[in-house]
Amino acid sequence: MKSGKKILVGKISNPHGIKGWVKVISFTDPIENILSYKKWTLSDNEIEKTCQLEDSRIQGNKIVIKLEGVNDRDDADLLKNLQIKVNRFDLPKLDENSYYWGDLIDFNVIDTKGKHVGKVDSLFSTGSNDVLVIIDEAKERLLVPFIMEEVIKCVDLAKELISIDWPDYE
Repeated sequence: MKSGKKILVGKISNPHGIKGWVKVISFTDPIENILSYKKWTLSDNEIEKTCQLEDSRIQGNKIVIKLEGVNDRDDADLLKNLQIKVNRFDLPKLDENSYYWGDLIDFNVIDTKGKHVGKVDSLFSTGSNDVLVIIDEAKERLLVPFIMEEVIKCVDLAKELISIDWPDYE
């Protein structure tokens, strides 16, 4: 785990009203967990700024928030489509064999014989299990179910390494 790493937890959607409130798309589960982080980093390819959460409310299945210093619709409109990130160290500690997806990105992946398979590009959920997306040296995508012990043999956070036993790889 890299020191000072920021984890993507959501995205600003659109302004909400005229007093600086904005709609938020949360990537946390459950979605309201995004509100437990009071200090956010908003970023895109050009800017990165730290903001404090001033107020929030849940309206149906939507989240609207007010950030300090954002006081009208024009200010809120400037935040549209910005990513919401939090410091990795602000996230709760996990049980053994549980991982934050963001921690696994760019990990090297090897098979049980020690042969390099590729690097973790991303993860996604299918409902029944998570799936590891690995990019190999030929830039091909390999999809591997993230099933601990059965397919995922070892995750070494210190070495940034994952060992897999996946017959479809051979």
